[in-house]
Amino acid sequence: MKKRVNFRADGNSSIGLGHVVRSCALAAMLRDDFECHFFIREPSPVLREQILESCQEVHILPADTDYLEEAEKLTGILTGEEIVVLDGYNFDTAYQEIIRKTGCKLVCIDDIHAYKFLADVVINHAGGMSREDYDTKPFTQLYLGTEYALLRRDFLEEAKNRSLAKDKEIFICLGGADINNDLIGILSFLEANGVKEKCNIVLGSAYRHFEELKAMLERTSLQTEVIRNASPKEMIAVMKRSACAICPPSTISYEYLSLGGVLYLKQTADNQKDVLSFFVKKGLAFDLKEFGSIDETRIQASLKAQALFFDGRSDERLRLIFERLHDRYALTVRRACADDVLLFYNWANDPEVRAAALSTAPIPRESHISWFNAKQQDENAFMYVVSWNNDEMGQVRFDTEKGKERAVIDYSIDKRYRNKGLGAAMLKMATEWFVKELGHSILLEAVVKTDNIASNRVFENLGFQFIEQRSITGALCNFYTCLINIDEV
Repeated sequence: MKKRVNFRADGNSSIGLGHVVRSCALAAMLRDDFECHFFIREPSPVLREQILESCQEVHILPADTDYLEEAEKLTGILTGEEIVVLDGYNFDTAYQEIIRKTGCKLVCIDDIHAYKFLADVVINHAGGMSREDYDTKPFTQLYLGTEYALLRRDFLEEAKNRSLAKDKEIFICLGGADINNDLIGILSFLEANGVKEKCNIVLGSAYRHFEELKAMLERTSLQTEVIRNASPKEMIAVMKRSACAICPPSTISYEYLSLGGVLYLKQTADNQKDVLSFFVKKGLAFDLKEFGSIDETRIQASLKAQALFFDGRSDERLRLIFERLHDRYALTVRRACADDVLLFYNWANDPEVRAAALSTAPIPRESHISWFNAKQQDENAFMYVVSWNNDEMGQVRFDTEKGKERAVIDYSIDKRYRNKGLGAAMLKMATEWFVKELGHSILLEAVVKTDNIASNRVFENLGFQFIEQRSITGALCNFYTCLINIDEV
């Protein structure tokens, strides 16, 4: 039986279709390995059919329900064994808290970092973002940047085999709704600039200004073609014959850049400012104000940069995130007991573990037994065994100070489970178990050799803050801390 992912997003002529489009793009990436369900308020018939192209089922929610009340009702449907994906600005901290209490793994797709996130994973495919831009609970993992671009499958394939041989036409699309009716202003701008190239105008299913557009096209000198409700393949065909494009810095701009071309950006919403800033700063696209003034050198540099940032492999990276997230359901934690003495001995003397330790010499058996027995009796030592499907895969140890306000964290993974992306999940689960057992918040400290790239990455991805770098017994080490609030585990 396939693992289940529940998507929650809305889209209509008032808020646009961006949240639905990118959620469906993610669902299409996952559907071979996951059973994808979509929860939405009052979708149009066209939008519902579009969702069903990537999801097994659409669940229609009442439009007049308070969002927190909606979240409470959804908890009656959730079993606690699904992954829930939220994409929208109404799914704030309070909404997340309700969903999170079911035990589900929670993913948020974001582009405004406007409130605290309680999710296990946050995805923001805008570039230029960092952990410092976010307020999250401990151990929330952030996946930021265009390497996680939420592109539909056809566009991913095109990105892998991009071809820049295009006609001198202009692709124009203001998203699925064009809420502010910006298209009319852009066409007037092009007409005023004496544009002679054909303008390919693509309208989404939520577009509501067609009569006004029709009136303008009857009187304009521009050469135009209007395409409505284009499928991905139809969209690609239009983009391929358009050497230039005008789009908002939203999902549609990502799709155009995946094929390659000269892109001009028109910001149409506040949540687009981060993408606009990054694309312009990196030379991937240009502000519409520069239309017609970009020289060939800048154009070629832009096309080269686009190929670097959009490699067509974001689906592989995103699938791996979800596979690892679901893998956490197979993890269990228990306190280490006296019978684990040889298990810990074998882990401690693994050559890779010794190489990563501050003291690299092999540990004599009797010394280890004495150390282990002392730790078992030490009320300030907390040792845990983490298992994968009942197979012991590693250990996590917390050595606390008197008063138990601080603890040094140490871990190791059995060689059979290394390089599988399980380190972060193992640490997260053991830490949550430890803090609940402790009964209060605590500051964790980690000391990692600078050349231990994998462990450094694990702590950084879990939100540990780098404090300093200094030498211990001749080994250069990174020092990290992370405050774990008991109310957030």
